[in-house]
Amino acid sequence: MEYRKEIDGLRAVAVLAVVFCHAGFPGFTGGFVGVDVFFVISGYLITSIIYREFLAGDFSLARFYERRARRILPALFLVLLVTTPLAWLVLWPTDFRDYAKSLVYVVLFASNVHFYKETGYFAPDVELRPLLHTWSLGVEEQYYILFPLLLMVCWRLRRKWLALLLAGLALPSLGVAEYGLRAFPDASFYLLPTRAWELLAGAIYAILAADRALVASSRLAVRNLSSLAGLGMIVTAVVTYGPDTPFPGIHALLPVLGALLVIATATPDTVAGKLLSVRPMLAVGLWSYSIYLWHQPLFALVRYREDAPGMLTMSALTAATLGLAYLGWRHVETPFRRASWRGHRLLRFSLLGIVVFLAFGLVGKHRDDVLKRHAPGYEAQAAVERQLLRNFGLSGKCSQIDAGSECQTGTEPDFMVWGDSYAMHLVDGILAARPDARLIQRTRSACGPFLDVAPVLDGDLAEAGRCLAFNASTVELLGKTPSIRHVVLASPFSQYLAPANGILRPDGKRERPDGNLLRQGLLKTIAHLRSLGIEPVIFAPPPANGSDLGRCLARSVLLGRSPEFCDFTIEEISAENTAVYELLSGIGRESGVRVVWLHELLCPDGRCTTHAGETFLFLDEGHLTRNGSAHLGRVHDFYRLATDGN
Repeated sequence: MEYRKEIDGLRAVAVLAVVFCHAGFPGFTGGFVGVDVFFVISGYLITSIIYREFLAGDFSLARFYERRARRILPALFLVLLVTTPLAWLVLWPTDFRDYAKSLVYVVLFASNVHFYKETGYFAPDVELRPLLHTWSLGVEEQYYILFPLLLMVCWRLRRKWLALLLAGLALPSLGVAEYGLRAFPDASFYLLPTRAWELLAGAIYAILAADRALVASSRLAVRNLSSLAGLGMIVTAVVTYGPDTPFPGIHALLPVLGALLVIATATPDTVAGKLLSVRPMLAVGLWSYSIYLWHQPLFALVRYREDAPGMLTMSALTAATLGLAYLGWRHVETPFRRASWRGHRLLRFSLLGIVVFLAFGLVGKHRDDVLKRHAPGYEAQAAVERQLLRNFGLSGKCSQIDAGSECQTGTEPDFMVWGDSYAMHLVDGILAARPDARLIQRTRSACGPFLDVAPVLDGDLAEAGRCLAFNASTVELLGKTPSIRHVVLASPFSQYLAPANGILRPDGKRERPDGNLLRQGLLKTIAHLRSLGIEPVIFAPPPANGSDLGRCLARSVLLGRSPEFCDFTIEEISAENTAVYELLSGIGRESGVRVVWLHELLCPDGRCTTHAGETFLFLDEGHLTRNGSAHLGRVHDFYRLATDGN
């Protein structure tokens, strides 16, 4: 295939947009669209090569995968080889365990699936994850496992209709991506089915161009206008998009179509072609893969140790990224493209690298103490992290329908805690206030205390069904246990309001979440409990400002700053929490049920405290730690608040 300088220049635009965005430079809030430009370039170039091989009758699946391995693996292995010991030194035990887990997925080219399950791309702590950026490699490699096989099938059946067949896949992919922004936003961002259309867009143009079905205008003025318009579309997205932009649905069309226009019409004689072909742009374009690989580990590890590094630091890290990328391109990427690295030699190298990193990741994931215990400061770090162990209440087994004696503290309980993880974290506080309380715990993660509604999170209808069954069994248990006189109802309740979620009824009917549904559901629970002679009390969720307060407290120890840094004002309480408070307040007025407002306990003077001396109160964005719950329970007598309130 003929080398096109302007495409390397377009690569430079894409990678610099991504790096400057992640560095936090002003004017690049939408730089993440550089990944979308990369997808289009990749789809175009790879398809151009293999389509010509198909036309010549010379395509080899083994040779195709060999080329991918030589292109992707050497530079990736180098970055992992350097990043892993640095992560061992810098990251705390829990975060190193997360790193090791992500390492496993990276070498299996499934990190997009991993990060989809773990976090959203714009979540507060993602900038501290050294391998987050590898999600796009996962998307690409999953695509290229399937794409050649698809071409082989289509070639035999309907070669003349190949571009149309690919368009028939691309359009539904775009449609699902747009729909997914409301139904499953994280999946829409990370997963192949909602990203495939971007790679297919480049592939479709490559086929049309190769067949001369779509040819750039012979008029220079037209090519100038269209190629500059394409660059303008990409720049517009980089400058105007941001974390609040719904992505990657219809909004992704701007950079994708812009990239296609540049590829199609930025010929060497156009203004855009000349701009993209200047030597600095060509150099950055040639190094772009290594630049992309190096930038996130450098940025993340420095941010982990330095709170909010300034522009000078980020500029220095960007320069270091370029330097490391050049060395990687010169001494690793280029040598591995030589003929000597082929066949069995390349296969042995690839398998060795995958096995080594896979083994290290699995050990770090499951036995991080074996690796991390020898790191400097491990004991002090582990002591802090013990405060942040997940708070299950009496037992993690309490989410089971047939939970046994480990989920109650007496043979004839007179007290039930019912709800999800925000009910679990109250148990230590109640028992700290009244150690002899005869309590039974009925809790299941994300499953609020409702009779006939359950949240559908990430489209998981099976789990929603299990939530309905769990709550039905709880209602049955209440009817069989007349000794229970008090029931605490607790949940963040926000999962019943989020537009991205759904609501499942026992008859299988699905509904959209809204405040009225939450109100009716909670009133129904209250009425049923009162019909059993039980007066319930609702514990409102603790105040939250949208950040990971547990991580903030741990980093305060790491950075030697006061934990008061993590405190926040009552005005900073998230809109999500505020909406829940308003709903609960209305339910309290309407039903007369008593609501315990934890934000009034934690924010008495208008400032919400996240710690009590050296005790962390918060585990994460909103859950209480075990010690924090016990402290609050003793100080404010959670048992009294949950029973008579006096």
